[in-house]
Amino acid sequence: MKLILIGGPTASGKSALALDLARALKGQILNADSMQVYKGLPILSAQPSAEEKAEVPHKLYGFLDMDQSFSVAKWLDLAVSEIQNFEGPSIVVGGTGLYLKALLEGISSIPEIPASLRESLRHRETKDLYAQLEVQDPLMAARLKPGDTQRIIRALEVKQYTGKSLAKWQEEVTESPLKNLTPFMIKILPPREELYESINQRVGRMIQEGALEEVRVIHDKNLNSLKTLGYAELNSYLEGEGSLEEATDKMQQKTRNYAKRQTTWFRHQMEADMGIEKIYRSGDALWKKIIHFKG
Repeated sequence: MKLILIGGPTASGKSALALDLARALKGQILNADSMQVYKGLPILSAQPSAEEKAEVPHKLYGFLDMDQSFSVAKWLDLAVSEIQNFEGPSIVVGGTGLYLKALLEGISSIPEIPASLRESLRHRETKDLYAQLEVQDPLMAARLKPGDTQRIIRALEVKQYTGKSLAKWQEEVTESPLKNLTPFMIKILPPREELYESINQRVGRMIQEGALEEVRVIHDKNLNSLKTLGYAELNSYLEGEGSLEEATDKMQQKTRNYAKRQTTWFRHQMEADMGIEKIYRSGDALWKKIIHFKG
């Protein structure tokens, strides 16, 4: 059992490299993108095509109904099972760094929080939530910015449900179930101009290939997958706000901003056996590494 991890920002070429490696090594590809687990938006979430899925095994793509919640812990359980039950190499690819980090390092054993508690917090003003956090969990309040709504809600729900600070839970990280397996880690971090051009082209292809129709089908529903990049912009267009060209421009800008944050995370959070500069400029060196890996 062997393991390759490919991480990097959206539209950086991760999936293409994963497919190339899966062909060469007769391996399987595992999704590590938090939005690609959902059905309903395969184009907008940039899932592999039906032809690609038929060529090599692809796991953990488009298997979850859009009204179901998901978590890092659930993904980790599924990913470990797929890796352990496959005889050949597993190539884990995605831009959700926390998934890859959990696979490498393990996660804290925080109990699953009821969705009803989370929803009750989401309907309140951020400033009020932060004020409550300062009282209930000053340790986490000191770590978070007053406007960081998502993380404030997470800290509050954990404290209220478990009675223990998220900071304390994070200190109690379990070991990775694959701790005895040494992965080969590849980080793809293209130059900014190249990445942004790739993003602009991808968004254009999404529109041409039917992303707008995907959004039209579900635009009046409250679903987890609606966090997918581009959904809000296309939904606004369908509701009569601006032109499709304006929506496309906003999608491209929002995706570029997201890719910038991803790049920063991967640059500082994960060590790699090989980075994109070596892949681009010394392609044969990569294949020598992979041939060795295969042997």
